[in-house]
Amino acid sequence: MRKIVFMIAAILIAARLMAADTADFKIEAYRIDPTRYLKIDIIDAIGESLRTNPDSIDITNYLELFMGRVMNSEEPDPSGSNSDEIGNSMFSEHVVFAYRVAGTAVGTYRIKIDLEPFYKDGNQSSEEGKYIAAAFEIGNESYTYTKSGGSTYTASGETYSIGETVPDNQRDSRIILDNVGNIGQFVKEWNVSAGSTQEWVARGSVSLDVGPMTYSSAEYGQYSSTVTVNLESV
Repeated sequence: MRKIVFMIAAILIAARLMAADTADFKIEAYRIDPTRYLKIDIIDAIGESLRTNPDSIDITNYLELFMGRVMNSEEPDPSGSNSDEIGNSMFSEHVVFAYRVAGTAVGTYRIKIDLEPFYKDGNQSSEEGKYIAAAFEIGNESYTYTKSGGSTYTASGETYSIGETVPDNQRDSRIILDNVGNIGQFVKEWNVSAGSTQEWVARGSVSLDVGPMTYSSAEYGQYSSTVTVNLESV
């Protein structure tokens, strides 16, 4: 039996730091407005669990659902079922986890999601049969204000907005990890208008295709892919 799990390695909220070119520096302190907040949640999308911030996500019982074409030379599902649909499933059918960032703080924010192939016992190895290729795709992004349900709201004659921006290091919406040592990264960035006081929410989902060729030739055991999610104030 080959058991496959995701290990959610870290959920980090990083503030932008200012570095000096000389030995001179300032020590500054801020009085934080308690009404301003920023938080991130990771949601397990497997089955109907919808667990929040899990340590791991086990997809072993759903492998047939997640089998898909990763490499151009990919063969049909080794189980023989649904072979005509390999690589053609809808995005929503392959979603493995989602993220939700909520806050009232204004500014520009960036989320980075680092991914890797599945390794036997979580240990990277170039030995044959000890890794399983995968392809990841990001989608279902939305940026809305809770109160208005849309990307804008108006108060006291002023209109405020939230929307996606394109960072310099924007990554593709689909990442193929078909070699040992591959690391993929999704980057999403959005801006919240200065002066905004309403709660806003940024959402997105990540789907998965498991490579049937490397899966069928992998040794029996547990395989895991470490996922690191990093939220930054830009």
